[in-house]
Amino acid sequence: MLVNHAHQFAYTGPPKTATTSLHQWLSQPSLSVRRFDPEMGDQHATSVPPLEGYFHFASVRNPFDRAVSLWRHSQVSGPWEDPPVPRMDFPQFVQWIARAGRGRWFYSRGQAEHLAGVRWDALVRVEHLSVDLSQRVTPIRRLLVVGEYLEALPRLNTTEHRDWPEYYSEDTAQAILEFWGDDFALGPYSERFELAGQIT
Repeated sequence: MLVNHAHQFAYTGPPKTATTSLHQWLSQPSLSVRRFDPEMGDQHATSVPPLEGYFHFASVRNPFDRAVSLWRHSQVSGPWEDPPVPRMDFPQFVQWIARAGRGRWFYSRGQAEHLAGVRWDALVRVEHLSVDLSQRVTPIRRLLVVGEYLEALPRLNTTEHRDWPEYYSEDTAQAILEFWGDDFALGPYSERFELAGQIT
């Protein structure tokens, strides 16, 4: 979570929804007195204080793509993982997250569950991050309109994730649709069966 009092906005996001990039960009010198450091605190915290008049927004991601990203992350887990995440292929990972439960919340908690109880004024989509930041997040849009200098908007290296449909079979797609059904009900991803149709 990041709260900016100078420009009156608050941001939060589930794991693997560009949270590191967004925390870095939203704490650039023209917006903040110091750059965000992951050691400063939990960037996935959702306990946003009641800030009257502040603009709240969250980041979200296509759940199918996010599952692949979580799997890749799990297979290079660092020493903070105790016990380590087992080495497995993607279909095994889909089964594993369903069994892991809250004990492995980073991997198994869906975006809708992560954001439950969080009020937001806008959702920014990882797939359209630059557009959504500049058009949906009112404090950022205002700064851009008046010509305030801001660093280039994040351009994420998602090239390796564009092949995410190749990881899915009909069974794994159905499992994700069922396990994270509420994620597909989030505004940007409400066309859940259209997304499923991308899987060959």
